[in-house]
Amino acid sequence: MHLNLPPRSCALAVMAKTPRAGAVKTRLVPALDAVEAALLNTCFLRDVTGCIATLTSKSIHGYVAYTPAGQESAFDGLLPAGFRLLPQRGADLGERLLHATEDFLAAGYEAVCLINSDSPTLPSELLRRAIHALTSAEGRLVLGEAVDGGYYLIIREK
Repeated sequence: MHLNLPPRSCALAVMAKTPRAGAVKTRLVPALDAVEAALLNTCFLRDVTGCIATLTSKSIHGYVAYTPAGQESAFDGLLPAGFRLLPQRGADLGERLLHATEDFLAAGYEAVCLINSDSPTLPSELLRRAIHALTSAEGRLVLGEAVDGGYYLIIREK
């Protein structure tokens, strides 16, 4: 897929599993049951995509890059207006991050921001600053490290 995009376009994509009981937040079970864990995941997705929605524009688009493929209906009524879906490809998170970046760049985006789905309090100002850093003259890669050793965002420019 190649989209006709304006210059300096950026895809802001949440990397997510479909919010199904038994498939998400499994490390929280048995403190929560599988349904409660899925509901928590749904709340996180709503919060993160709501944050991204405050930044979308003609050149900044919100996405959920989801797995497993074929379960698009799990996001019906969950995402802000204008959000798009991209199925993830790859056997593990590293491959899925790589392929999502490749897919967005191949679609014509000049910048890609991959955001985890576990940061419901992520301030939109952090995303705004990351996008600005990337689209400035010297920007190429922006990483947001999470305190647990993971990430809250990864941005790559074409």
